[in-house]
Parts: sequence; structure tokens; C-alpha cells
Amino acid sequence: DYKEKTELTRQKMRTMLYSKLRAYRDVCLVESQRRDLEALVAQRTEELAQANQSLRDDVARRDQAERELTLRNDELHALNAQLGSAHEHLIQSEKLASIGQLAAGVAHEINNPIGYIFSNFASLEKYLDDLFRMLAAYEACESTQSNAQAMSDIKNFKDSIELEFLKEDIPTLMNESKEGIVRVRKIVQDLKDFSR
Repeated sequence: DYKEKTELTRQKMRTMLYSKLRAYRDVCLVESQRRDLEALVAQRTEELAQANQSLRDDVARRDQAERELTLRNDELHALNAQLGSAHEHLIQSEKLASIGQLAAGVAHEINNPIGYIFSNFASLEKYLDDLFRMLAAYEACESTQSNAQAMSDIKNFKDSIELEFLKEDIPTLMNESKEGIVRVRKIVQDLKDFSR
């Protein structure tokens, strides 16, 4: 029985030893797999870190490009506004030049007839002065006339044309007309000055 027990014990020990060796082998295998897995995880972590850095660099480049694009866009808006302002200024200048040319043409067209009227006005004033002096001479002769019928006809004619009123009103009309012509001449001169 001792032998048997020893044999059984030996078998148990062998089984236990095999079992322990298998367990050790399994532990070594698991440990080896764990190291391989850790190395793989470390490699993948490094790859992810590099990919993450690459993405950060890409985002930074895109942000920089977006800032530059925004800056260029702002510059273009400013240039467009300046161009619009210059275009409006040019149109305004062209309009003013057209108005100036129109004013010069109007001034020229008005100036010619006004020059004729103004030169004729001086002659008309002289003629009226001569007529008034002659009328005064006739009136002075009226008192020496003895023909009562002729004197009555002259008085009736003077009353019908309102000679006294005409003698007062004609100089006033001439002065007002002369003043109007002078004002028109000033307007013409102002138009000429504006056109330059």
C-alpha cells in the first residue's frame, strides 16, 4: 500500500506539476501577448498622436487661410467702396461739367440780345430826352398861340393821351427796364463765371 500511495502521490504530483507548468506556460504566453498588446497600443497611441498633431496643424493652416481670406475680403470691400465713391464723384463732375456747358450756352444766347437791347436803350433814352425837350418847347409856345380852336384840340389830345402821366411814367419805365437789363447782365456774367 505504501508503494501504491507513493505512486499515487507521484502521479498527483506529476499531474500537479504538469498542471502548474501548463499554467506557467499559459501565464508566460499571456504575459507575452500582454507585452505585444502594450507595444501595439503604444504604437497606435503614437500614430494617433501624430494624426492628432497633423489635424491640429491642418486646422491652424485653415484658420490662418480663413483670416487671410477675411482680410482680403475686407480689403476688396474697402476698394469697392472707394471705387464706388470715385465713380459717383466722376459722375457728379461730369454732371457739373454738363451744367457748366449748358450755363455757358445759355449765357451766350442771352448775352447777344441783351447787348442789342442795352445799346438800343442808350439811344432810346437820348431820343426821349430830345422829345421831352421839344414837348417843353411846344408847351412854352402854347401860351403865345391865339388860335383858340387849335389850342383846344391840343389840350384835348394831351388829355386823351394823358401827357402829364406819360412825362412822369416814361422815365420810371426806362429806369426799371434799365435795372432789369443790368440784373439780366449780372445773371449772364454769373452763368459765365459758373461755367468756368
